[in-house]
Amino acid sequence: MRMRRGFTLVELLIVLAIIGVLMSIGIPVYTNQLEKAKARVIAANLKTIAQSIANQAILGEDLNHFTTASLTQMIKGLKNPDAYKVYIASTTNTGTYDIFVAYNKTDVSTKLVQNEIGTLCDASAVTSDGSAVGTASPACVLKDIPNIGF
Repeated sequence: MRMRRGFTLVELLIVLAIIGVLMSIGIPVYTNQLEKAKARVIAANLKTIAQSIANQAILGEDLNHFTTASLTQMIKGLKNPDAYKVYIASTTNTGTYDIFVAYNKTDVSTKLVQNEIGTLCDASAVTSDGSAVGTASPACVLKDIPNIGF
C-alpha cells in the first residue's frame, strides 16, 4: 500500500474557496465596525468639547475669545483639534451662551455620528456664523448655558 503525502489539488482549492467565502463575509463587517468606532469617537469628542465649554461658561469664563488653541489646552489628548469647529453665541440680555460644536471632516458618515450623539446634544449642524442649518454635518448644540461668574 502506498502512503499519501501532502494534499491533492482539489483539497487545496476547496480550502481556498472556503477562505474566500469567509473573507467576503468578514471584511465588510470589519470595515463597518471601524466606521462605527470612528463615529463613536467623534460623537464622544463633540460631547466632551461642548460640555467642557459649558463648564467654562458656568464658572464665569469669558468665552468671547475662545480659539482652537484654547480647545487643545482645555481638552488634553484631543487628536486632530482642527477637525472640530466651535461657535459660541453670547446672549447678553439673558446672560447665557449657545454653544455649537461641529465636525468638519467627511471621513465618517454624518448619519453614523448623529446616531451616536444621543440625547445630550442636539444633532443640528451649524454654519460658520453659528446658525443652525439642519443636519448637513455632525454637530453638538447646547443652548442656554448660564454664565454665573464669581
